[in-house]
Amino acid sequence: MKKTLTILIVFFIALTSVQAQNTAKLQSIFIYNFIKLIEWPASANASGTFDIAVIGNDPIIAELTNLAKAKKAGSLTIKVTKASSASDAGTPHIIYVPKSQSGQIGNIKASVGSKPVLIISDTDGGTTKGADINFVIVDNKPKFEITPASAQSKSLKISSNLVNLGISK
Repeated sequence: MKKTLTILIVFFIALTSVQAQNTAKLQSIFIYNFIKLIEWPASANASGTFDIAVIGNDPIIAELTNLAKAKKAGSLTIKVTKASSASDAGTPHIIYVPKSQSGQIGNIKASVGSKPVLIISDTDGGTTKGADINFVIVDNKPKFEITPASAQSKSLKISSNLVNLGISK
């Protein structure tokens, strides 16, 4: 009985880990496609790299890093960094806030202000907390909420195709 329980616990932990990795992979693909459908001001591209900061430790870091090895953001090399807070993130093109760090969204929004930084979250009510895009599950399917006015207020040009694919907030 103990052996069966131990096997079930190990299986559950492994399944949870696989699900988190699959979610991270899917979200990294979404993020790459967001990059193609959003235009940042030329001044945001002066560094020669397209910077993505991930707040905290999350499986998406590995997925975005793998994606960055194979893809570019237009002519820019994609650079992924881990940050512990908004002040630690600097001024990247994108800040990704995982569910585990959702309490920081308001501080990140305040820190970003009107700078051309897209804030993406993965938490209940992410857009009401200050994210420009928030991942959600609707009818067991991955979707995203988008607040075009918020992004546009930071000089980001959002493609109407992206707005139409998302759930506008």
